[in-house]
Amino acid sequence: MVARIIRIFQSQLLAFVFVLSASVCVTAQSIYVTEIQRVAQSDLKGAISFADSLLQVGVEPKEDILHLLGVMNLDLHYPEVALFYFKQEKDQYRFRSDKEKIADVLIRMAEANVYLSKKEEAVSLLREGLTIVQELKNKKLEARIYLTFGLMYAKLKDRRRGLSYLLEAKKIQENIRDTLGFSETYNDLGVMYSRIGMPDSGIWYLKKSLAINESLGDLLPVSVNYANLIGTYEQLSDDKEIVRSYQKTIEIQSELGILDPRTCLDFAIYLIHTGKKDQATKYREMALQLVDKTSHVNVLTTVYKQLFELALQDRNFDEVEYYHKKSDSIAELKQEVVLKEKLALVNKQYQLEKNESILERKLAINKRNKMLFGSLSLLLLFFGLFLIQQNRNTKLAGQKERVILEQKVLSSQMNPHFIYNTLSAVQSSILKKDPLASADSLAVFAKLIRQNFELVAKEKVTLEEDLDALKNYIKTQQFRFNYRFDYEIIIAEDIDTQRVEVPPLLLQPFVENAIEHGLKELKTPGFLKISIFKKGKRICFRVVDNGVGLKESNTKDRKLHAMDIFRQRLTLIHEDDVDSFSLSDKTGETIAKYCLTL
Repeated sequence: MVARIIRIFQSQLLAFVFVLSASVCVTAQSIYVTEIQRVAQSDLKGAISFADSLLQVGVEPKEDILHLLGVMNLDLHYPEVALFYFKQEKDQYRFRSDKEKIADVLIRMAEANVYLSKKEEAVSLLREGLTIVQELKNKKLEARIYLTFGLMYAKLKDRRRGLSYLLEAKKIQENIRDTLGFSETYNDLGVMYSRIGMPDSGIWYLKKSLAINESLGDLLPVSVNYANLIGTYEQLSDDKEIVRSYQKTIEIQSELGILDPRTCLDFAIYLIHTGKKDQATKYREMALQLVDKTSHVNVLTTVYKQLFELALQDRNFDEVEYYHKKSDSIAELKQEVVLKEKLALVNKQYQLEKNESILERKLAINKRNKMLFGSLSLLLLFFGLFLIQQNRNTKLAGQKERVILEQKVLSSQMNPHFIYNTLSAVQSSILKKDPLASADSLAVFAKLIRQNFELVAKEKVTLEEDLDALKNYIKTQQFRFNYRFDYEIIIAEDIDTQRVEVPPLLLQPFVENAIEHGLKELKTPGFLKISIFKKGKRICFRVVDNGVGLKESNTKDRKLHAMDIFRQRLTLIHEDDVDSFSLSDKTGETIAKYCLTL
């Protein structure tokens, strides 16, 4: 049932997005663009072929046609092909330095990467787009970025985080009175609340979206709302509203000429399960009539599989055999289609690389022509400045390389004694016949080692990633020392740990010193407190422990040596931040502090 809800939501939402794209991204449409949109309403594949043929003969505006090709392929669940067109569209706008259009394409490319489950690529594109739209102060596009973030995290099953981004998008859209935008966001919020087990809230948002779309007279998003209400009402077992939502979805889709046989068959199956077999026959026959007219292999696969299962339940073995053969033939057809699509994608990729090469050559020629307008004296002056800048860039590159190298050397030195002692603690726990605690601690320790290898390969990481590795390190140390100390990490509310980036493992040496040279020597319970807060344009870190202190620690020299290394590292990262570092031993507490310029 959940799979059907998700399938309905994704397919209907993409169709909705396609309609919205025309108003958001295309300002001056040619007659060809209008014709592509008209054909797409009833035949997406035909529209794609038509648009491709227009590209071949050089019809303008090229970027609008590329945009529609990307959106249509995304609608057909071909994200790799969509990326091919979006990249070309981006190059067109890059050539014209159109930042607003570039930001819009970055959002589309992120959506395609979400379909491919490429989180890092999607996040990178969205952050790049967010930087541009905030610079342009374009709130409408900013809301769309948060909306895409929300849908991405929903797909990754992190629905709570997805919900927070959708609510942020809603807030912006309501402030700027973007009616079309927040009607879409209301719809997504309704689905999200339904997925996290809050169907009443889900229905409230879906009905708000429905009311807006009905007032606008836009039938396609209305059908999306009704389709999503089906799954939400199913959670409440509201038979009357489920039937009504199915009927409205089928009625509107029929009027638009986009009725999906899967919707009819899902309704028939629901009616059968609720004891209404006579009514189910009508929609089952309707699905059979529609499936005979479609060539979409994913639709055929789903429908014939469901018909096979229905026949099996009814013990109608003639139909069982028939639909089994149909499913096998569709599976073979699907393999052929996939192969053809891969070959087409390879060809398109070749064309993209060829087009990119041509574009780069045009940019180079344009740059060279500009230089020819200067006089010989200016040319010599620019050449001298170029040599100076080149020399400076070389020095900066060398300095950056040293920073990265030193970070990797410093952070990769996980103490072998720590590894040995941790494994000994796990062994001891096993011998004490405490396998659950041993397994949990071993899992945390294994994750810590993996994180160490991953983080040291990066120049910067998000604060969330860095703190996750730090927590695993502290938990491992707690296990080693039989939970002799507790810890607390306090993060100021104005710090977004998912967006703030820091050099990896800067905090770890202070925490290691606090535990190894302070807390483990205590006879009484110890505590470790880490505070993270903003101070102007800096993010500051404060590590406090109630260990034996600097004076009583017999490893004071090693501590100071570690701090000298830390100062050198901080100098290379940002020279002005060195003055923010301090290490003190007051009132029974050891306090280490430093700040980083954002």
